Amino acid sequence: MKRSNSPDKLSSNAAGIFGAVLVWLLFSGPLLADTIILRSGQEIDGHILNQSETSISIRTTNGNQTIPKSSIQRVLYGDAYRQQQDALKKKREEEKRRKEEEEKRKAEEERKKQEEELKRAQEEASRKAEEARLAEEQRKKEEAQKTAEQKKADRLARNAPLAWIFAGSAELDLLPLLLQSRFALINAFNGDLKTSVQASEPSAGVVGLGMAFPIWDMLFLELEGSAAGYAPEYYVLEAGRDLSDFSVSHLKSGFGAGQFGRAIRSSGDVLIGYRTDLQEILGLAGQPWKSPEYAKIRLNPVLGYRSMQQDAIASSKQSGTSTNGPSLYLANEEASMFLRSKGPIWGFRVLYNPLEQWPLDLEIGLYKYRLYGDLAYDSERNVLYNNLGFLRDQSISHFRYRIEGKIVEIGAYYAVRESLDVFVKIHGESADYAVESIDSLRLNSVDPNQGNTNLQIALTSSVFAPILGVEEEVSALEFGMRWSF
Repeated sequence: MKRSNSPDKLSSNAAGIFGAVLVWLLFSGPLLADTIILRSGQEIDGHILNQSETSISIRTTNGNQTIPKSSIQRVLYGDAYRQQQDALKKKREEEKRRKEEEEKRKAEEERKKQEEELKRAQEEASRKAEEARLAEEQRKKEEAQKTAEQKKADRLARNAPLAWIFAGSAELDLLPLLLQSRFALINAFNGDLKTSVQASEPSAGVVGLGMAFPIWDMLFLELEGSAAGYAPEYYVLEAGRDLSDFSVSHLKSGFGAGQFGRAIRSSGDVLIGYRTDLQEILGLAGQPWKSPEYAKIRLNPVLGYRSMQQDAIASSKQSGTSTNGPSLYLANEEASMFLRSKGPIWGFRVLYNPLEQWPLDLEIGLYKYRLYGDLAYDSERNVLYNNLGFLRDQSISHFRYRIEGKIVEIGAYYAVRESLDVFVKIHGESADYAVESIDSLRLNSVDPNQGNTNLQIALTSSVFAPILGVEEEVSALEFGMRWSF
C-alpha cells in the first residue's frame, strides 16, 4: 500500500525550493552587475571575479570567461552602464518622441501651409476668375458701347446736316402764258378777239437751294426753295368790235408785238422725313430675310407743306385800223398776274448704292401735292385814235384755283470728298389747275355800262371755269453740289 506524503516532508520540499530561489536572487543580481564592452562592440554582462595586468575574469550566465585586456574597450562596474543605457534609451526615446512631435508639428505646419497655399491658390484663382469675369464684362460693355457709338455714328452719318444748291436749264409751260389765251376768250364775249404767238423759243432756267437738319434720331427737317422762269416775246393779232363807241358798231383789226417782263414760278417746301432702309422695314415687319443689299436700299418718306406762287408782267403794243371814223389806232396793253397757293405735299425717295467701291448714290423721288390759291389778273388797255379819240379799258379779275400736282425726280450723287457731293437730277412736274370760283370787274372809260359785268361773269362761270383750267408742265435738268456737316 502506497504511503501518502506527510506534512513534515512537504515542509522540507518547500524549504528547499525557497532556498534555491533565494540563492538565485542573491547571485543573479551581482552576477549581472558588471559589463565589459569589447572593441568589436560586443557587450558581456556578468560579475568580475578578478583581473590581472593582461586579462579579466568574469562570471556570466554561460559560465566563467577570461577576456584579454587588449580586446576590451571599456569596463563598466555595477549599475552605471545600465543606468547609462537606460538614460541613453530614455534620451533616445525622448529624442524619438521629440522628433515624432517635431515631425508631427512639421507635418501639421506643412498641412496648414498646404491648406493655406491651397486656400490662397483658390482665392487667387477666384480673384483671377472674378477679374477675368469683370474684364470680360468690361470688354463686352466697351464692345457694346463701341458698337452703339459706331451705330450712332453711322446713323448720324445717314442723318447728317446737309446744305445744297443747284441750277440748270428748263422747259416750262407756265400758268401765266397758258392763261394769256384763256383770258382772251373772256374778251371775246365783249366783242374782242385776240391771239398771241411766241416770237421765238425762249430759254428758261431754274435755280434753288436747300437745307436739312436732324431733329431726332432719323427724323429730319428739310427746307428747299426753287424758282423757274423766262421772259418770252410774242406776236399779237387782234380783231373784233371797237369799244370806243357803243352807239355804233365799229370793227377793228390790228397787229403788234409784246413780251413778258417776267414769268416766274417759285416754290418753297417745308418737309419732315424719316431716314430708314429696306432691312429695317423688313425687321419691323418681322421678316427674317437679311442681306447687305437690303441695307443699301434707303427710303425717305416725307410729309410737309408747300407754298407756290406764279408772278408775271406782260406788255404789248398794237396798231391797226378801226371803222370808227374810219381811223387808225395805237394800243398799249399791260397785264399782271399773281397766284399764291399753299397746301400739303407728301411722297418718298428711294436711294440705292449699286457699287460699293464707288461713292455713288442713285435717287428716285415721287411726290404729290394739293394746293389752293387765289389768282389776281389785272389788265389795262389804252388806245389812242388819229381822230384824237382815247379809250381806257380795265379788267380786274379774281379766280379761286385748286391745284393738284405730281413730281418725279431721278438723280445721281457722287462724293468727290468726304463732305462734298456733286449731283445731277432730272425734275419733271405737272399740275392741274381747276377753277372753283370766278369774280371779275370791267371798267370802260367810254361807256360806264360796260363796267358792271360781275353778274354776267358769275352767271357764265360754269362756262368759263373749264376754259380757265390748265395743265402746267415743268421739266428741268439740274446740276448742283451738296455739303454735309
